[in-house]
Amino acid sequence: MNLLKVFILALLISFVGSLPLGSVNVTAFQLSLSSGISAATWFVTGSLLAETIYVRLTLALMDRIMTYKSFLKILHLISLLVLVALAIISFLAAGKSMDEISSPIIPSGIHPFIPGLIMMGINPVQIPFWAGWSTVLFEKKLLKPRASHYNVFTLGASLGAMAASILFIYAGQLMTSTENTSLKTINISVGCLFLVMAGVQGYRMIKPKT
Repeated sequence: MNLLKVFILALLISFVGSLPLGSVNVTAFQLSLSSGISAATWFVTGSLLAETIYVRLTLALMDRIMTYKSFLKILHLISLLVLVALAIISFLAAGKSMDEISSPIIPSGIHPFIPGLIMMGINPVQIPFWAGWSTVLFEKKLLKPRASHYNVFTLGASLGAMAASILFIYAGQLMTSTENTSLKTINISVGCLFLVMAGVQGYRMIKPKT
């Protein structure tokens, strides 16, 4: 029964935590819109693998992982650069028709799985997110320092993130029948969204610590 609670909690935390628009799920939406379900699914599979590794390592190394401040700063910087690049590519895509649009971050010859793995891998939000929730669950004695609890929690977190990603993929598919005018609006909106996220990321990097 305790393992079932751990599984359900991890699934719900991951699902709800993955719903707010972020670089990975917005890109999954845009990939589904421009390149179809297969490319978006492979992209999401790569991101889910990276997130699964994040969750498992966070559980095992939670006491140490938050002390590597220089490593976290590098991840923040890389994430900022990726967001700016995605915004630029989205604005460029706004001037193209549906047939002319290529995937937003995947150059020709690169499998979508690789960018998904990299984008989630450099996402520094995952570390404090899972470290914070793990701490809460440990304090509530809902999560215990056992391999069985860690493995079940990781499985639930992966399935929750997968469910949220599926929503974004099929939302993109619903938009594939739109006219080019609407598609242009979508790409401009996505580009602005990436710029906002880049601005928030930059602010977090330069604001004084309290």
